[in-house]
Amino acid sequence: MCLTVSGAFLLGIVMASTYTNIGFEKQGTGENANSWGDITNTNFDMIDEAIAGIYAISSSATSQTITAPSDGTANQSTRFATYQYSGSPSGAVTVTLPGSVKKVINVINGYSQNITFQVGTNATTATVYANSSGIIHTDGVNSVHSLSEGAANQLRYNGTTKAEAVSGGVDVTGILNVSSNIVGSGTLAAGNTTITGTTDITGDLDVDNININGNAITSTDTNGDITITPNGTGSVVLDGNNFPQGQGSSNQVLITNGSGQLSWGSASSALGNNLSLSGGSGWSISVDGSNNLVFTYGSSTVAKIATNGAITSENDISAFGSV
Repeated sequence: MCLTVSGAFLLGIVMASTYTNIGFEKQGTGENANSWGDITNTNFDMIDEAIAGIYAISSSATSQTITAPSDGTANQSTRFATYQYSGSPSGAVTVTLPGSVKKVINVINGYSQNITFQVGTNATTATVYANSSGIIHTDGVNSVHSLSEGAANQLRYNGTTKAEAVSGGVDVTGILNVSSNIVGSGTLAAGNTTITGTTDITGDLDVDNININGNAITSTDTNGDITITPNGTGSVVLDGNNFPQGQGSSNQVLITNGSGQLSWGSASSALGNNLSLSGGSGWSISVDGSNNLVFTYGSSTVAKIATNGAITSENDISAFGSV
């Protein structure tokens, strides 16, 4: 018996492998019949590298180039998730990333210099600042974008650390705006600080040359004054006493009205016509209606000096004797 077949007899079609953006092999239909498992395992290794691998880059060059990972090949460090830089470059570092590779990269910058990442025509670049870390994304064409900036313990703006968690608390650089209560323990050293709310500080507070500690306000400036100046017609109030505005006149003294208001006045108006000596002596000196100076002990007048200098005593006057 004879079998005749006209035209093509198609036994099967074998498709060639293709590769993803970062080199994973996508096996074609009917391909790699005896090595499919090995290739799949290699792909899993590459996935692991792309998710968790760390590429340690020890270089002090200021111009560096990252090459594209080889297709279908594991252990390609440029495919790794994180690039960790160490070294001592003399200036800012520029890293050129491979074209046609789209990738998110974690960057740990151990340099004391900034690292700028670029690709293609450098339409957009991303900078990870000195001694910092960040996350970048390259589109594999002309742009690298910064997705984050700073270390985990830092708040940064345009490469400048504005706040940093340290062993003793938080260091803030710049203006600190707070709209709630601040409770602190230790030393508060601040520049421009705007606080709305209550601030409780345990310890001392240094403001310029003024130290506030407990119940003491001290000038730390050598021979420095402490100036207290109210606004407008306001008064300086100490322990309920309102001090007068202005400096008063020569030879004036402070006089109280007994209700917390102090004012400037002459010594005579402050003393009136009577002077009582302290110490429980019982002596007082007054001026009578004729302007005589009257000396009183207890409730008894004992002597008087007239305006012409005449001295009158209720008892003998000893011109000479022991005192």
